[in-house]
Amino acid sequence: MRILSLILAGGKGERFWPLSRKNRPKQLLDLFTGKPLILEAYERAKLFGEVYIVTTQELQKQIKKIIKDGKFIIEPFGKNTAPAIYYSIKNLKIKDDDIIFVQTSDHIIKNFEAFKNDVNLGIEIAKMDYIVVFGIKPNRIETGFGYVEVDYEIRKNVYKVKKFYEKPSFEKAKEYVKMGNFYWNSGMFIFNKRTILKAYEKFAYDIIETFEKSRNKLEFYENVNNISIDYAIMEKSDNIALVKASFEWEDLGLYTSLENIFKKDEDGNIVFGEVAKINTKNCIIISKDGICGVYGVENLIIVKTKDAVLVIPKENAQNVRDIVNLLKKLNFENYL
Repeated sequence: MRILSLILAGGKGERFWPLSRKNRPKQLLDLFTGKPLILEAYERAKLFGEVYIVTTQELQKQIKKIIKDGKFIIEPFGKNTAPAIYYSIKNLKIKDDDIIFVQTSDHIIKNFEAFKNDVNLGIEIAKMDYIVVFGIKPNRIETGFGYVEVDYEIRKNVYKVKKFYEKPSFEKAKEYVKMGNFYWNSGMFIFNKRTILKAYEKFAYDIIETFEKSRNKLEFYENVNNISIDYAIMEKSDNIALVKASFEWEDLGLYTSLENIFKKDEDGNIVFGEVAKINTKNCIIISKDGICGVYGVENLIIVKTKDAVLVIPKENAQNVRDIVNLLKKLNFENYL
């Protein structure tokens, strides 16, 4: 039995503009931990066996500069996680009992020893023909993550999944956290080849059909539905187990995620780079090139790079992507 890791690294990271760009998205940045996030993911995955990085042709060249010995599965363009995982499995020479560990490339994970123990536990559960998801016990009310409701305990720290839920409203998230049997969906999964292909046959046969009808990779990606593994399979399957994570985890989905990782100054600010500030409170300020002067503001995200500046209220962190879309409409593609 082999253990293979798939690192999904084709994302654009648009909600981290202007730090994140098309040719250097957030998973390639080293601002946050001193290492590119993709390299951290790769080093974690190597603890368990072979590693394959699933990404686009456009990003492969950039990732190769960081991970010179990496093995790649190349997508012509992204069509979300369900097609990416299916295409990868069909193009790897693996047996039915081989274990596949799916990770994303933009998470921050602390405590390697706990992570290693939890993944090894997940591997044991996957051998029992479960699809395994790692669940993070909520420590705050969070509307930016999906949630997983669990039922009974299969064994210590492993639970039978009752239902997956999409990103909730604040009131719903508050209710989930209060109930106690809800976890954040980490987006990391473990399964064996046989189990996941059965799930595709049962719940996502359209992906199989498109693959079998396509004459080549490009034709498959052009015609396959754009759908996540969560929507395609996880929300429908009844043989999913959740391993309760004992490691520290944070998904860098938004600039406000940084508040859950880094220490604030005496005025509640998180600051990277050269910043001069007066009467400034509860802001996230990043100055990547040169100095940034800030006076008399609160609850803002301010990001300065060599050729772009972002200023947005923290409560609208999700809407950075709207600015990216506006730049496309205004033909400012060179700033993306």
